[in-house]
Amino acid sequence: MKKSILFLSFLLFAALFARGSDTKEVRLTFDGSDFSFAQENGAYSISAEKFPVIYDTDTLAPALPYYVVNVLIAPTQEFQGLTVRGGESLLRSDIRVTPNKLPVPTNALDAYTPNRVFDYALSNYPSEEVRYVSTNVLGNYKYVSLLVCPLRYDAQNHSLYLKQNLQITLSLGTVSKAAPIAAYPESESFHAKKRREIELLVYNSDDIDALYPTVARQYSVANSFPVKYLVITNEELKPAFQRLANWKTTKGVKSKVLTVEEISQKYSDPIMPMRIKRAIMEYKGQVEYVLLGGDVEVVPSLICPLGPLEDSPTVDVPADLYYSSFTHLNWDKNQNGLYGEENDRVSYTADIAVSRLSVCKMKEATSIVNKLIKYEMSPGPGEISDTLLMCGNFLYHVDTIPLSPGDTLYVSDSQKYNEELYQDHIAPYWNGSRMRFFDTFTDFEEGDRYHVTPLHMQEQLSRGYFLVNEFSHGWIDAWGGLEGRDTPDGKYTYENDLAETLINPNYTTIVSGACSVNWFDREPDSLCLSEAFMRNENSNILAFVGYSREGFVGAHCDLMKYFYDGIFKYKMSTAEAVSYRKLR
Repeated sequence: MKKSILFLSFLLFAALFARGSDTKEVRLTFDGSDFSFAQENGAYSISAEKFPVIYDTDTLAPALPYYVVNVLIAPTQEFQGLTVRGGESLLRSDIRVTPNKLPVPTNALDAYTPNRVFDYALSNYPSEEVRYVSTNVLGNYKYVSLLVCPLRYDAQNHSLYLKQNLQITLSLGTVSKAAPIAAYPESESFHAKKRREIELLVYNSDDIDALYPTVARQYSVANSFPVKYLVITNEELKPAFQRLANWKTTKGVKSKVLTVEEISQKYSDPIMPMRIKRAIMEYKGQVEYVLLGGDVEVVPSLICPLGPLEDSPTVDVPADLYYSSFTHLNWDKNQNGLYGEENDRVSYTADIAVSRLSVCKMKEATSIVNKLIKYEMSPGPGEISDTLLMCGNFLYHVDTIPLSPGDTLYVSDSQKYNEELYQDHIAPYWNGSRMRFFDTFTDFEEGDRYHVTPLHMQEQLSRGYFLVNEFSHGWIDAWGGLEGRDTPDGKYTYENDLAETLINPNYTTIVSGACSVNWFDREPDSLCLSEAFMRNENSNILAFVGYSREGFVGAHCDLMKYFYDGIFKYKMSTAEAVSYRKLR
């Protein structure tokens, strides 16, 4: 694949605000390029590598990158409209742009097929250079989300233009006195966390104090030792999780256990997830972490429809994100029995970090709690506890990475994604070491003779890396697409039986891009891969970050950029980094 690079620097000036005005202005300047153009079957795909972007889902339109721009507004203001002004210059002539790609799940083994080139229906794309997406609330802060495309494609003349300067004017109305967001008291810790999150999220962070002059002084909570960590479980598993809560309280993190039985008796909402969320919201402004202690048979998840995508059917997915967002209690505003649909107009902004330990028996809960308490008491340096393992296999196509001027190395797409992730989002903020274990390259002494097989994966996982980033095909109970050279039956999958017997001397977090390996809402006796790892006390797997349904290649790569920025650049916990990547 031939690739030409055009360097672009994206400079965003501070948003300009006029106090007492009904408009807010945001000025964006683009004056170089960090766009790369990759040739595919006579056309070019466009990516913006310096800043994460998203693409439209219309596969009959050219794939142009959009930046997400979040603008903080006052709590009594609401979005009414926007206008855009600005100039442009010719970036490239005689160029055909590939269409938006179909979503590609990592459980599909079909060969990668490049998009065909279309004669597009419209003369110019996009139809809107700036799109209003939504108004969101994070803690006591309110912001508007926009999608901004800095490019215009003249499909008739095959010319690409760069928007050099964009001046976006937001028209804002005043919310009625009964309707502004309801400010609530915050603990010092909760306030500091929300302040930090909004600073990272919005581009006009310098305006926080001007727009919210009283928020910084309204975080008193009557209880001087607020509940920071909340566990939701049932009466059967409560003894195990009470030990964890007691331990955290002893450490200075006040914790509390609530059972679904007592929640069910106290609240009368029509479905159990709403009752649980209402119970959590009783601690709004102080609780920062919620642990769902049990599988969906113990602590139900809100089930939401996803899709359809192109010709695929709509599927139901568990949405624990529901518990982390305080803006809307009811996710079925149109009252059709389907939750979290687009026309329900709910907020997906996470106010707190929510995680789940998917267990259903006392023995399993005790095992995991033992593991967590041991880690927090003595994390202990291991042989390679400062080492990251990045591993994976061919997904859909072969790619290249530069070695030296004029020299390239052919690698699998999985390795290419991981190399870029490491160079841009991990290496600048971390001085540990990395080991690569891919089908096209390995850092181990055996070199290309050390294949990515199930038993070799087990061998590496037993070494105790502090973090494992895995990117391969996947199914509910297996990583797939491996090389079946070392098993008697020639298996190409790393399955539950290996995860359940893993013995690991150090504590490890696994982050996986494989499809469905975190499908925790199956029948109680049918484990997904993440459950097999987590329920094995000897595995010392502390956390497993993965997909409960399909994981899509492009979306996964963008999500991981934010996740690792959270971990390494902003020093977040795993739960905080997961929330941060969803927030972005």
